[in-house]
Amino acid sequence: MRLSRNQIAIINASLHAIAGEKEGKALFKFSPKITWNLVKNLRITTALVEDLESVRNKLIKEVSEGKERLEPGTPEHTAFLNKWTAFIAEEEEVSGLLALTEEDLNLEVNEIPIGVLTGLTHLLK
Repeated sequence: MRLSRNQIAIINASLHAIAGEKEGKALFKFSPKITWNLVKNLRITTALVEDLESVRNKLIKEVSEGKERLEPGTPEHTAFLNKWTAFIAEEEEVSGLLALTEEDLNLEVNEIPIGVLTGLTHLLK
């Protein structure tokens, strides 16, 4: 499946949201199979997001001549934003992501926020 790098980051954040815990208990109830599928999807998207973070740090150093931080409003910050925005808009092929259904998400029981479900749109079938 082809996804923009920004879409990958959104999917990753949404997967983390539904896989979350509070006081050692899962926030949502899923079957063991779906829990395992969520783990697989998280492995894939987390690795890709870590790659994005590496590129982001490289771009910061590139436009700031080695500094690790950019001050908002500076020409360097603007240059970074232009490069970063173009980079995360690019699509890449992502393989291995497992589709999810309404039944998988157990929406009869789980009150998953609409924003999280929207973030999972590309995985829903």
